[in-house]
Amino acid sequence: MKKARMGAYQELAWRLHFEVVTGLTTEQKAQLVKSFADFADTSQLGIAGVNGQFIVVSLLNCSAPTIAEQRLLENWLTANHQVHRVIKISPLEQFSDAHLEFLLVDTEGIKNESFVRFFA
Repeated sequence: MKKARMGAYQELAWRLHFEVVTGLTTEQKAQLVKSFADFADTSQLGIAGVNGQFIVVSLLNCSAPTIAEQRLLENWLTANHQVHRVIKISPLEQFSDAHLEFLLVDTEGIKNESFVRFFA
């Protein structure tokens, strides 16, 4: 694992939370998350998480996902009929140290290929 960086060189992860509509089967939820992870991967955004609580890292802008990258993922979720809502997180809690999040990420959750590459 890379050394954690501080200050101007710190790499930040963005927290993204969403809720799915009620009544989805386990298989439908899994397919939704897989489709979301694949979309993020094609945009060179790494995601990891479980149960609608994800962290996002950017391969293009390692310091933090840009507002445009954040909107790209939010818009994909909002356009999906299986997503009830994207949950807005307080600006003070939106970002955290990417390397700390890497250590804390749930081993049972999903990690896309871009997420793995970010920490390689």
